[in-house]
Amino acid sequence: MTDLRARLALLAGLALLGIGLAVTGATVDATDSLRDSESPPAFVVSDQNVTFEAGDQQTTVVGNMERVDSLEVEQTNDKQYTVHTATADPVSTAERRRAKEIIRDNETIQRSLAKLHRYELTVDPIHKLTAESSVRLNGTVSAGDVESDNGTTYTFDVAESDGSVVVDRQPDYVGDEVAVRVSNPATDELYFSVIVDLETNEVVDTTGMD
Repeated sequence: MTDLRARLALLAGLALLGIGLAVTGATVDATDSLRDSESPPAFVVSDQNVTFEAGDQQTTVVGNMERVDSLEVEQTNDKQYTVHTATADPVSTAERRRAKEIIRDNETIQRSLAKLHRYELTVDPIHKLTAESSVRLNGTVSAGDVESDNGTTYTFDVAESDGSVVVDRQPDYVGDEVAVRVSNPATDELYFSVIVDLETNEVVDTTGMD
């Protein structure tokens, strides 16, 4: 068994014993129901989130993977593992400013914005990723042998780094297009979103707009 396989198997074994997992500042406890599960527990990394799963039990440990390009599962001590995330931002400050100007200059969007008492504009890159793809971090995964649940190779690499397991998502973005979220600044409630083409300076699509 390689060191990576052993470390991942150890992670699963600790979870079965009910040892807490420290994740981005919070602790996730493996309950008695996880101990009794017939399926080996595992971290599952998908396009949407990172979950800890065992049998029919599931706990979300990272709730939003929209802008995450690298994720690391690190052994903090004998009883805890910590999940770290890192974001690489391909959109410059000037491009963000221009995207906001484009939607504010659009008459249809102007009318929708005028109906809102308060709003915040957030500009994000658009990942080229398939929603159903995922990779399981458990005792069966080895470096260079990462497959999604449907059996097809996915754009994740698993590597060893300083006593931890690192998952790097190879970022691929939609060229010249960004997504602009229009949300409530107090609650982060999404009002609607807009796709902007920075090359043509046009709004190409909207979602959730009245």
